[in-house]
Amino acid sequence: MDAPRDFLCAISRRLLREPLRSPYGHAFEAKVIRAWFAKNGSVCPLTGQPLVESELEADEALKTRVTNWEVSRAVEHNALASSAARGPGAAAANNDDLYDF
Repeated sequence: MDAPRDFLCAISRRLLREPLRSPYGHAFEAKVIRAWFAKNGSVCPLTGQPLVESELEADEALKTRVTNWEVSRAVEHNALASSAARGPGAAAANNDDLYDF
């Protein structure tokens, strides 16, 4: 995936949907870190330091940045796909017909 590194879960390396931020500064996907706690107990998977779920905070700003990145990427992809479907020179032909009554 070509997503910025800070948009990825520190454990799974997948795009964050519900990011939770640890006091150590790491971002985890909510479901992934909860599964980690269930399996490994109250320890940070990256630092080995004590960590409990109540210390994690929802990172709404990061969630918004990820969403905005996804939307802009989708718009860009759709524009490229639309342009490719029309074929080379289609944009010029459309502009030429703009005032052709």
